[in-house]
Amino acid sequence: RLEVEVAVPAGEKVEARRLPPALPAQAEAISVRLPAAAEAIAVGLAAAAEAIAVALAAAAEAIAVGLAVAQALALEVAAEGGRRRQQRATAVNEAGAAPPQNVGKAQVVKGTPLNTGEKTWQAEILIARAGKDGINHSGNVRTICFRGPSRTDESQAHEDAAEFDKASDGGPTAARQVAQSLQKTKKGRA
Repeated sequence: RLEVEVAVPAGEKVEARRLPPALPAQAEAISVRLPAAAEAIAVGLAAAAEAIAVALAAAAEAIAVGLAVAQALALEVAAEGGRRRQQRATAVNEAGAAPPQNVGKAQVVKGTPLNTGEKTWQAEILIARAGKDGINHSGNVRTICFRGPSRTDESQAHEDAAEFDKASDGGPTAARQVAQSLQKTKKGRA
């Protein structure tokens, strides 16, 4: 017998009726099928959990292999970096570092053209820094570039380069003074 509970608001009358004879039979068929469906769901969930566990194990193994390869590469790169540092250290001369080739020699380079399109030239010189700032972290000589004013006449730029060459033995201070004096002559403040 199938009993149905119905919530009824207070004060209302409810008539008791009997269910049609087909409903109890259908309810009994459903109650028979429910345990079989629950068992099928449980089996499916167990299979899914097993598949997930296998996939996680494979992923963990792949990660472990990847980490081992990455660690080996890191060790190889570290060893290579050490060899490079040793090679750089052997290239350093007795003074402490190997200076670039054009340090202390003034040269004339093409400058930015004027608005009229007229070409310009400029003298420049690289001077090695002195003291504790003279060498960078990788053992290379640090340099400062001093430039003269832009000149429309190339011969004037060569004269500026000659002045820079004379001042190159005085270090950065002397080269800076020459550059400042050349800039003042360009602007007519000599």
